[in-house]
Formats: sequence, structure tokens, C-alpha cells
Amino acid sequence: MSNEEKNISQVLDRMFERYKLNSKLTEAKLIQQWSEIVGPLIAKHTDKLELKGKTLYIHVSNPVLKNELFYQREQIMQNCNLHLQEQAIEKIFVGH
Repeated sequence: MSNEEKNISQVLDRMFERYKLNSKLTEAKLIQQWSEIVGPLIAKHTDKLELKGKTLYIHVSNPVLKNELFYQREQIMQNCNLHLQEQAIEKIFVGH
């Protein structure tokens, strides 16, 4: 990597940090990979995903599924972090 490429990379990293874009980028990756992370059935009934800091908010349309996801939070968190290749999520809230 040339010196100019390193400088551009550093500028972009600082810009993402300053404007808090890292969280939105991570959220976009989660939304894109959600079906792979939780499977098509859960993905189909997921209404909304929100990432605030290191907390993932999962909104689902089915109360039974909400209850099931509540008990699977730890596994979902591990799968998310594995797909993202970083410790982006430390807590999960499930609601509807």
C-alpha cells in the first residue's frame, strides 16, 4: 500500500468515526446478511433491525418468534459478530 493510499484510508477512517458512520455501515451489513445469519424464516418475520452503539434491536411481527429469539440472543449475537468479523454487538433486545 502506497503512502498516498494510507493517507486516504486514514482520512476515511477519521471521517467515519467523526460522523458516526461506522455504526450505520455495520447496520447495513447486518441487514444485508440477516437471512444468512438467522435463516430465511426468521428473516421473513423480521420487521426492522437497528444498531445503536453495540446494541442490536430486532423487531419481529410474531409474538411466538419474539419469545424464541429472546432465548436465542446469545447465539444470534455470536453469529452476527462472526459474519461481521468483529465484536460489533454486545447486547440484543427483541421487540415488536
